[in-house]
Amino acid sequence: MRRPDRFETHRDSAGLQGDFVVAEGHTLTAGFDWLRDSGGVQGQFADKTRGNRAAFAQYQGKFDAHDLQLSLRRDDNDQFGGKTTGNAAWGLGFGDGWRVTAGYGTAFKAPTFNELYYPFFGNPALRPESSRT
Repeated sequence: MRRPDRFETHRDSAGLQGDFVVAEGHTLTAGFDWLRDSGGVQGQFADKTRGNRAAFAQYQGKFDAHDLQLSLRRDDNDQFGGKTTGNAAWGLGFGDGWRVTAGYGTAFKAPTFNELYYPFFGNPALRPESSRT
């Protein structure tokens, strides 16, 4: 039995990633992430668990002085549903060490169990964060 003044959280995770050179200066990366959060405290938030599974892919290519990077990730969170994020970036090297870059990306972060359920300070109404850069 857990003590009412004790809050425990655990996170198990695993990942698999492969980097594949498809041609000189061109790399494809693909993989999977998995995690399981669990925690508990006496009362209404006792023994909560959730999982998150994600698949991702990224391309990096070099074309003379130009570099290109494209990525995509799909997360499936048991508590907050699915979310797709990604980014695109381009760079141009010129002159003596000068470089110009442009990029756009999106992100997703689910609240941790401590942020949601920590006694007296957690907020179970928190929603995931998302961003555009």
